[in-house]
Amino acid sequence: MNPAEERLMELLLERGERALTDAETQELRTLVKQSDGWHQNDIDFAAAAAHFALDPPGETMPEALKARIIGDAVQRAAQMQSGNAPAARAVAAQVVAQPAANDDDQRPSRLGTWLGWSVAAAAAVFAVVGWQDQLLPAPSLAEQRAALVEQADAVTVAWSGTDDPAGGAVKGDVVWSESRQEGFMRFAGLPRNDPAQEQYQLWIFDGERDERYPVDGGVFDIDQKTGEVIVPIRAKVKVSQATLFAVTVEKPGGVVVSTRERLVAVAKPS
Repeated sequence: MNPAEERLMELLLERGERALTDAETQELRTLVKQSDGWHQNDIDFAAAAAHFALDPPGETMPEALKARIIGDAVQRAAQMQSGNAPAARAVAAQVVAQPAANDDDQRPSRLGTWLGWSVAAAAAVFAVVGWQDQLLPAPSLAEQRAALVEQADAVTVAWSGTDDPAGGAVKGDVVWSESRQEGFMRFAGLPRNDPAQEQYQLWIFDGERDERYPVDGGVFDIDQKTGEVIVPIRAKVKVSQATLFAVTVEKPGGVVVSTRERLVAVAKPS
């Protein structure tokens, strides 16, 4: 196991015992990305991490048995990953239903305890394989935006304010990727709105559509007076060629066709 793999397992163990710091969370996220998408190696790490987290002080497991237990957990995880989840769960259930016992006091023997740990390890691996997206906290909007900026076809265009009272101090930009049909708006200086009275709405003008009917990019709110705000774009239909982004003030819930009476910000790709 190389240093990066050791650090990955260490952080997984730490995460099971306490909340990671922001720096540790970012480090874990980076190590996960470097581990080739959580395939065979990460299953091994997760099984080992689950076992060692459950291994009580003072009891040393024989290396041969440890390898067997971890290998068993990995095999079960592979069964689940290949779509044979019911069979994998059935095997685990059989082991749980047959605890080894001591003839003298009917308490679980050390071997039975270790076998129980193997099932726990397998269950932990199942969770990683089946729910790997939940292993780490969801990336923030800022992180998602930064990742989108790296896309080859992503365009970043600065907002320009308008004469509308809400648009005079608008700053920020819009990022859009045509291939992914995703984007983010970043604002500073856009006034806070009362959602019960009005909402902001994004419009995306498409070079292949009638400009009278731009694509609805979704409604959104600004709920803070100052500071930067990042808003994901929710295009209702596919945008083939974005020629202009515009933000208007509309009634709660937005409108199908805007009169554009209150245009507060525009961004035009070059």
